[in-house]
Amino acid sequence: MRALLAPVGSNGERFPTLILADALKARGHDVLICSSPDARPVFEGNGHAFVAAGHDFQASIKRRDDRPSQSAVIADVFAETRAQFDILNQVARGADVMVTMNLQLAGGSVAEAQGIAHFSLVHAPQLIPSADYPPTTSIFGAAPAAINRLLWWRHRRAANGVFLPAVNEIRQRLDLAPIDDLHAYITRSPIKIFDPDICSEPDAVGEIASPSSPPLAQDLSDWLEAGEPPVFVGFGSTPACDLRDTLDIVLAAITARPDRRFLIFPGWSGWTPNALPGNVRLAIAPINYDALFPRCVAILHHGGTGSTHSAVRSGRPQILRPTSADQFYWSERIRRLGVTLPPLPRRGLTAERLLAVLDRTLADSDLRNRAAELGRRARERNGLAAVVDRLEAHVRQGHI
Repeated sequence: MRALLAPVGSNGERFPTLILADALKARGHDVLICSSPDARPVFEGNGHAFVAAGHDFQASIKRRDDRPSQSAVIADVFAETRAQFDILNQVARGADVMVTMNLQLAGGSVAEAQGIAHFSLVHAPQLIPSADYPPTTSIFGAAPAAINRLLWWRHRRAANGVFLPAVNEIRQRLDLAPIDDLHAYITRSPIKIFDPDICSEPDAVGEIASPSSPPLAQDLSDWLEAGEPPVFVGFGSTPACDLRDTLDIVLAAITARPDRRFLIFPGWSGWTPNALPGNVRLAIAPINYDALFPRCVAILHHGGTGSTHSAVRSGRPQILRPTSADQFYWSERIRRLGVTLPPLPRRGLTAERLLAVLDRTLADSDLRNRAAELGRRARERNGLAAVVDRLEAHVRQGHI
């Protein structure tokens, strides 16, 4: 099987794609990865063929700090979609299957035009319209069905207004009929790669997680061995404009707990403190969460899908501070499962309030026990094998 993997987005898309690529190659399949230029080190550095398409994704995230106008955002969408199309339409020739994730707007149309199988890996229920949950543009983690329908109507109307012109321009160039609903189209062949225990979605296969975790850097491993398990603090690919003063507040709280060790991973925020107390270590390079989190006592994070699932698998209690997109949904789901206290507020967070939540989390044995049990069940699920099996079966049976 010749598989073209085309993720567009943050590390929450890149690392599952990398794990899937490794698994496909291990079963003897040919794999080509097509993604934004800044993803090249992730894939080529792990031995995979790579073709760059579109613009630097991390740079586009950082541009959000400048609060661009709506016209600038729309112009960006058109330019990015055209750039993805131009490359994907070339490299898709000869592929048996194309696998995309979330923000890949050109992939489905290219696959349709070339007659190859296409699957969309969906990492959150909120990407598929439903009355059961609000869309990712909502700050609500949950809402009544009537409210969810209204929120989805508004979301689809806005998304179609921004993205559909660019997508239909591509479809016209491919001699394809225009579409009238973006979400319905890009998720028409979904594989739900999230944990059904978290989401109550019985057809979800589970997250794509590596069957063997690469070891941590030796200096980090040595630091972990040298003392008590730390509290992890990290906000993944969240840009600085969404974090605002959060990490400074975290640092102020940490300073008041010199007897507790902390590991801070600022991710894509660009946060660099002037000085750190002796009980804190700053991690700059990307970290393998599946190797790190089991060696921590608690996980403070933003509620992104990758961080949430890794924290769940670790069996450790969590502290959530969501800022955008699906993070509110995951935070609410984890709270309902009883492995975290109510999420930290978007506004009005203080060092004192953070310390109170941290102390309650670390002292709550019921929280720890529920987190351990949820983690045990999550580790028994093999979402990676389920995805690979489905791709192989689809191509073997000759379905398009």
